[in-house]
Amino acid sequence: MHSVLHPVNRARGSICANKVKGAVMKEVINLIFSTWQSYWNGSGYPYLLAGTVLFILAGLFLRGQYGRKKYIKFGQNPEKDDRKSEIENSIVNKEQSEACREDADRTCTKARAGAVAIYTLLALAAFFFPVSAWILQKCIGAEVYWRVLWAVPVVPLLAYVGTRLVRMPKKRIAQAAMLAIMLGVTAVSGKSIYEGNYVRAHNYQQVPDEVAHVCNLINAHRGDGDALLATDNNLSPYIRVYDASIRMPYGRLGRGAKAEIDRTIYHDINFESDKYSEIAKNAKHRGCTYLAICIYSEKQQKEIEAEGYVLLDFVNQYGVFALEKAEES
Repeated sequence: MHSVLHPVNRARGSICANKVKGAVMKEVINLIFSTWQSYWNGSGYPYLLAGTVLFILAGLFLRGQYGRKKYIKFGQNPEKDDRKSEIENSIVNKEQSEACREDADRTCTKARAGAVAIYTLLALAAFFFPVSAWILQKCIGAEVYWRVLWAVPVVPLLAYVGTRLVRMPKKRIAQAAMLAIMLGVTAVSGKSIYEGNYVRAHNYQQVPDEVAHVCNLINAHRGDGDALLATDNNLSPYIRVYDASIRMPYGRLGRGAKAEIDRTIYHDINFESDKYSEIAKNAKHRGCTYLAICIYSEKQQKEIEAEGYVLLDFVNQYGVFALEKAEES
């Protein structure tokens, strides 16, 4: 016999499904606006972007070349003026042909700029529309959703509109003043990258300073010996960028781990905060001569030292340990 779902249960199921969908959409919308704010970091460039798009679209639908007069006015027909010579007529015709060519170039450039502006609106619509945002987040990952904003041509739009505004005045002094204003607005609207998600690195390889300090500490201790280091994913992608002589059982995101014990060490050191004894035991069994791991309590430090590791020093929150056997040899 076929089971029939009771209408009440069916209604409850639809209500639960709608609540789940609403929660997912709410999470997507929150991620959209948080990503937008984090990407621009409080700068004025979103307002400049909006202004440039409106400026270009207004130029598409309003008459004239953004309110600028033509360089050459088409006056009377030279054939009707008996006082003009043939040379003067040829000069006027040449000027008219050049004017027509310049006007065609401006029209073509304006059309291309309009196409870029429309493309920008479509890219922003795909970024802000919850359904398309949800699809993009599923495809590329929510943690890198900010990369969608790379598709917005901010720099070309600002450069084009800035050039048009500078060329609007006829006098060179006014053009120079407009250029100074545009440069000032651009400079004031931006912010230093070091005020946001980036920090200044003080090493030639331009890796995080924590990585450089850990590597220098290991190199000062090991001398001419080999070094096999186990650490978490915050440091592991950059260790061999700074010093390729320091070997590792795995790379970024645990890639390159050939043995099961390598994958176990990577998992425990990144996702298990209460397995310090097992991490040290597996690292020692794997032959890791050095261990760099975040230490939050004295108990965690003692668990690692109980497996034969000696603390060399702390680099911020990271404790850098060396295997005693490696030190004795």
